[in-house]
Amino acid sequence: MRTLGLAALALTLVGGACLGQELPEPQQLRAAQDDIGYAELLNAAGFTTEQLGGLQDIQTRFEAEGLVPPDVAAVLTKVLAAVLSGMSMQQAHASLGEQQQVLQQAQQRWGQSLQQGTDELQKLLTEEQKDALVWFSSPAHALDNVVEMASGARGIPEAQWGPRRGQFGMAVSQMLSQMSPGGGVTPQQIETLLDQVRALDDATFEAQRATLAQTWLPTLMPNVAQMLQDPPFRQRQLQQVCQRLIAYERGAQLVAAKAEATAAD
Repeated sequence: MRTLGLAALALTLVGGACLGQELPEPQQLRAAQDDIGYAELLNAAGFTTEQLGGLQDIQTRFEAEGLVPPDVAAVLTKVLAAVLSGMSMQQAHASLGEQQQVLQQAQQRWGQSLQQGTDELQKLLTEEQKDALVWFSSPAHALDNVVEMASGARGIPEAQWGPRRGQFGMAVSQMLSQMSPGGGVTPQQIETLLDQVRALDDATFEAQRATLAQTWLPTLMPNVAQMLQDPPFRQRQLQQVCQRLIAYERGAQLVAAKAEATAAD
């Protein structure tokens, strides 16, 4: 049997990962990139070994709840065949008649299981971990990359900085404009900021490094800063992140590998 997942308005079949398996060599670039992104999410949360064990338990129960019984699998096969024949998803579902109830009930069970797991996972998290996950999953995370770029800019000799200064300013302002439309950050603002960072001695920079992104947020991404101050937005972000941690197709396998790595440290 397979695992029942929800994508947009449709129920789809996805393969479940087995705990304790070795990580497979990536066969598709997109899948490998998605796995790396999931691993970054685990790192951002800073899970303890005990928390990873709790997440594994939640994933195991969620996968068990999502197993597709034969009657649901048969209906899903009909939907797939109908869509492949050219029907829209709505038309395919309408063609099922009373069998639509089978999918609706399965979808409801899947959603309830995911919500229960999400609630349990949030209870495992500290407030600091919740903040870290919301930050990482929001456009504000782009500022972490800006901090790394600023660190690299500090290593450029003064004689070479003049020509590179404008390149850095343009690249960073374009990136932030894409991540936060309407933010209005200019290359000149970035250049001034980088000049300030370059002027810091090593000890001061390292002392400030962990908080630079949050310090820059109101100036460089004011729209995002405002969103992160909105409790409903933060809760939606946290909800979505927890759902991804639970329901990601290869999540159980990756969490098992992360638990092994964490225990070895």
